[in-house]
Amino acid sequence: MREIHTWVDRETAVTAITVSTPFPVGPVNMYLLEKEGSVVLIDAAVDSDEAWNVLLEALQQRGLTIESIHAIFLTHHHVDHVGLVNRVVTRHPVPVYVHPRSIPRLLRDPAYLEGRLRFFEKLYERMGCGELGANYVKRLWKGVHSKDKIRLDGVDLRPVEEGETIPELSKLELYYVPGHAVDHLMAWDRETGWLFGGDLLLPHISSNALVEPDERTWRRMKTVCQYRESMLRCAPLPVKRIFPGHGSVFTDHASLIDHRIQRIDQKAERLRQWLLKAPKTPMELCEIMYPSKLKAEFPLVASEVMGLLDYLDDKGQIEWKEADGTYIYHAKEKKLLC
Repeated sequence: MREIHTWVDRETAVTAITVSTPFPVGPVNMYLLEKEGSVVLIDAAVDSDEAWNVLLEALQQRGLTIESIHAIFLTHHHVDHVGLVNRVVTRHPVPVYVHPRSIPRLLRDPAYLEGRLRFFEKLYERMGCGELGANYVKRLWKGVHSKDKIRLDGVDLRPVEEGETIPELSKLELYYVPGHAVDHLMAWDRETGWLFGGDLLLPHISSNALVEPDERTWRRMKTVCQYRESMLRCAPLPVKRIFPGHGSVFTDHASLIDHRIQRIDQKAERLRQWLLKAPKTPMELCEIMYPSKLKAEFPLVASEVMGLLDYLDDKGQIEWKEADGTYIYHAKEKKLLC
């Protein structure tokens, strides 16, 4: 799949570039933002010849070249959003603006990667995942030092946070919106009302709130809670158009946020109802909730269930204990109130 579309509002132009990925999520978007005399590439899709050629084609349609790009801004570190960075900066060195917590992830820092894998090793053991969890961790260990993984060595990574600005686009407002990723930023253009949302809010599918460790403490982050709070922060903004990481450009973000939050609460209530019947391990809940997807999509299923359990725990709806190294959850009688 390859699509190029351009939107223009006064002195601002955005070109959406959609390319295929090898991942279940399907096609991914990157954007050329022309504003304030600068050209900034927002996200960088996957590292493929197709993606590279479509980027060049989009630049040509706008009368631009790779050398016209002044900077790159990454909404988050996931591989389907950073793929072409090395190709661009090898030909034309430009600064790459990222959240500070992107940096060890983009550099594939060995200490961070090994700490992360130890975290998942312990988490899956405590969830009661057994052989399924152990086999997945073995696969992760094999990839720690793989040369096939994208590593942004030699790239001018510049940390930027909410409240700061990208020098090349001083009018673009940055918001820190963790949940899908710990380093997730979105960028809002107040003049046009256009929002570059990364994977915070997708029009056709719900974004995964992936459970991850906080690399500062190695404790589990409550990512469903973070994701829900990030959407609620986004809802009141007077956004006229959202340019998402995946799917079509869309409007009426507030209604979609309401729907996404309702779905989170509905799934959480289903878990609570199962726990009212009898205490269960997280793995038992995975088997009940997604019996047909568990083996094929193990890390996503485990992440969703653990994130929902953390959300219920944060709301005081459930309790847990550890027995023989495994988490056991049970529900309180009080209904989930949101």
